[in-house]
Amino acid sequence: MKRVFVILIAILLLAACQPTPDHDFIVQKDTERLVETVELKNANEDVSIEPADMPDNPLVKMDERYAFDFVNDNGRLHIHADADVYVPETGKVPMARVKGDYFTDAFAKKLFDKIYQGETAYIRTNETRRLTKSELAEMIVYYQDLVDTGRTEDKMMDEEEAIECINEWKEEYKTAPDEAEEIKPVVSDGTMLLRNVTDDSPYALFQHVQYYELWTRGELGELQICRSAETDLSIQDHMVYHRDPLEEGDFRWISYNESIDSGRKLDLNKPFDCHVCSTEDHTCAYGQTISPYDATELCRSFLEDLDVTDIVPISPIDTYVTKNTDGSVDDCIYFIDFVRTVYGTPVAYLTQCESYMFEQTEIPWDYETIRFLVDSKGINSLTWQYPVQVTKLISSDAAVLTLEQAENIFENMSVIIYDAQTYHNDKPIYIDVLISRVELSLVRVREKNAPGRTGLYIPAWVFYGKAVSNYREPVMQEMIDKRMTGVILAVNAIDGSIIDLGHGY
Repeated sequence: MKRVFVILIAILLLAACQPTPDHDFIVQKDTERLVETVELKNANEDVSIEPADMPDNPLVKMDERYAFDFVNDNGRLHIHADADVYVPETGKVPMARVKGDYFTDAFAKKLFDKIYQGETAYIRTNETRRLTKSELAEMIVYYQDLVDTGRTEDKMMDEEEAIECINEWKEEYKTAPDEAEEIKPVVSDGTMLLRNVTDDSPYALFQHVQYYELWTRGELGELQICRSAETDLSIQDHMVYHRDPLEEGDFRWISYNESIDSGRKLDLNKPFDCHVCSTEDHTCAYGQTISPYDATELCRSFLEDLDVTDIVPISPIDTYVTKNTDGSVDDCIYFIDFVRTVYGTPVAYLTQCESYMFEQTEIPWDYETIRFLVDSKGINSLTWQYPVQVTKLISSDAAVLTLEQAENIFENMSVIIYDAQTYHNDKPIYIDVLISRVELSLVRVREKNAPGRTGLYIPAWVFYGKAVSNYREPVMQEMIDKRMTGVILAVNAIDGSIIDLGHGY
């Protein structure tokens, strides 16, 4: 069902919860108490009022900056902050109930019509043609030879498994066609089709699950939208559009989680460069026709045509540049990420974070991610995963912690989290934590005793930066430069607890 996306979304950064210090900081959260606290704080508030017009810049930079510098006793931990601080333009941070949403038939049809603009698009399926008699005969002979010579391990199977395959192919041979059958393309009208995932499917992880899918391809690109048809939502919604769909084995585009050096897969004959710019920039630093501002407005207009108005771009954006062999610029390529807003306040950007505290994530409900890729020809691709829907506004102004209080919690908890790691076993570990941005925004958490994919958007002070570690020798600047910025710590702005992004609470 899910194709391998050529533009990958990196895994989320986890901020581990360590034992609490002597200070009155909360690590574990009681979401029932959080809701009660906010409801009492806003007892007379009318929370049914629709929000005002969306602010042009949901987050604005404060005049003050956050500065902090710490070196532990053994000299191997350095925590440094020199960060801009951003807060909602509205001056308020809401709290709301949220649930996992899905791409409706109406949305799929509207997106289909906008992409193909009346041009023919054909249904893509996982269907494969039946093997011919000659193909089956060749496989039977080959596997029988493996059994006779005791080489079935060449195909990572034992003799019994190989014989079972041979018998199945012999049975299939009886009705197999003599010539290869043609799979005729079927024109799509944008309707999502009901599919079945069975034991024979490559997606057998979700055995016998039904899902709806619109997977089409035409001259104007390839579109895939998928949503679960089951109440347990085993398959979370996702959609991807590529204007220039790639064939199997085509690696001309960048996989985002690769380093800058390995990113030369963009084109084996061209080097490339990368920089970060603001979405407000009206000129391209490399002299191309489309600027970051124009690219962002193009994406915003695309979403508005789909009646999506509660999603805004984050700033800054990543700019990749392809170059010709003589070093001249060939094209600018912008990666532009969008986040959802609730009553004018944006959700924290969590899609390009890395895990430094755990070997793997344990997120029970993935965070929503929305990413555009724009080049000089327009929108090249759009990836949108795990959409959400706000079901109830609990308060339009729920935050109570000041920036100073959040800074105090960060400074104490970050030391607790990282200091012990520098004493790991007998090998010295050097850790540099660099904070480059602090913002007051929304973070989604699971609600206590709530079923399935339901939770809360709560206000949080989010500390963005890089955490880089190195064995035996101090962290080098080039190691820091290659690391992506992610969430180092998220402090609940209601009660001061630490939000564990890896576990979703």
